[in-house]
Amino acid sequence: MQLCVVIDVIFTHRLVVVLERRTLVHDLKTLELLRTLETPSNPKGCCALSTCFDPCLLALPSSSTSGTMRVYNAAITGSSVECEVTAHNSPVAVMAWNQDASLLASASNKGTVLRVHKMPQANKVYSFRRGSRPAPIHSLAFSPLDIQPPLLCATSGHGTVHIFRLEQPDRHPAASAAVGFLCSVMPPRLTDVVEPPRCIATIKLPGRGVPAICAVQSVSSQQNGGGTTDSSLADDLNANAGGGMGIINVMVATAEGLFYEYHVQDLKAPQGPTCTLEGESYLLAQKI
Repeated sequence: MQLCVVIDVIFTHRLVVVLERRTLVHDLKTLELLRTLETPSNPKGCCALSTCFDPCLLALPSSSTSGTMRVYNAAITGSSVECEVTAHNSPVAVMAWNQDASLLASASNKGTVLRVHKMPQANKVYSFRRGSRPAPIHSLAFSPLDIQPPLLCATSGHGTVHIFRLEQPDRHPAASAAVGFLCSVMPPRLTDVVEPPRCIATIKLPGRGVPAICAVQSVSSQQNGGGTTDSSLADDLNANAGGGMGIINVMVATAEGLFYEYHVQDLKAPQGPTCTLEGESYLLAQKI
């Protein structure tokens, strides 16, 4: 008998149910079982289903001992494997798609390095170092497509939210050539040593370091009630128009039922962005 771990994701067309050694894909309208995928032991229900339907991609761990992932086409009923991604040395703990399913982010159970692969070639395009000490990564979230360059947020077991910018570092051509040469001759597990950290901001959550999930939202003038704003906020909102990088919202929900909303401003500032707690509320009837 298999343990039902989680009903992981429900979107417009698909319902995915993750069991310990199987994953079931249902049609959401009819609840018809479309396919059953046999998987390695997956006691935490790790998976990621894209929010779009074209393509409708489902990512699952393909090993319980190494950091490999298998990507399936969930739009069809057959067992269609799109690609297999070798992302980490340790087992994968969390995954997330961006809005158009062109990027797949992942973290292992060590939580020190985050990687982003581009689909459908499954090429590694970004690698970020969260920290030197292991920590569980509870969630990953991409920014909306209108934010350029894109952002990736991660919540860790240390009670922190890390924000990374998805862009190549501005290196001197000679330095870029040196990094490329080192990465070509070094073992894959060591290539991240020559890549600098990409964390542009860290948010320390109030209270204990409990599991949390996060989301990123772009800010528009409509979200401010259509009224007047002060000049600095108006400038930031104008910068956001057309995919600018003035101000974003980072929303965090914790396992204790707490909801935090942060405004993150000046994302392109040389000294780094500023993060301000704008709201706090309880999602449960009582505080735990």
